[in-house]
Amino acid sequence: STQSTWIMWCNSLIAWRSYKLKRVARSAIAAEAIAMIDAVDDGVYFKRLIKEITGKKAPHIKLSTDNRCLYNALFNGSPCSERRLQLDLDCVRDVVKEERKEGNMSPINWIPTKEMIADPLTKEKAGREVVKWISSLYDY
Repeated sequence: STQSTWIMWCNSLIAWRSYKLKRVARSAIAAEAIAMIDAVDDGVYFKRLIKEITGKKAPHIKLSTDNRCLYNALFNGSPCSERRLQLDLDCVRDVVKEERKEGNMSPINWIPTKEMIADPLTKEKAGREVVKWISSLYDY
């Protein structure tokens, strides 16, 4: 599985990365959970960096997923049969809860796949939708 993360600040892309996950995921939901943990870490890092550079409080981290199963699993709290996945889900919940408690993060939101701007980093055919989205930001 491949993960991708975009970091935007003031409507500008300031960082992105795409790479293979560091461990094997047994399912799409497990891969998404692993990627979400890494995305929170990236967001916290850049939030602190922006604060250090500007001296001002950086905006909330906004985390989105287009995986409905992951979104539902995070919020319904029902246990799953795969132990490693359950640990990953618990980790995501704990990290997000802590960051929200510290005022660093907005609630996780679900978005349709066609609006997932990180997809072109991992899926070849998703690029057209992102070009449309970026164009809408800058009125090209």
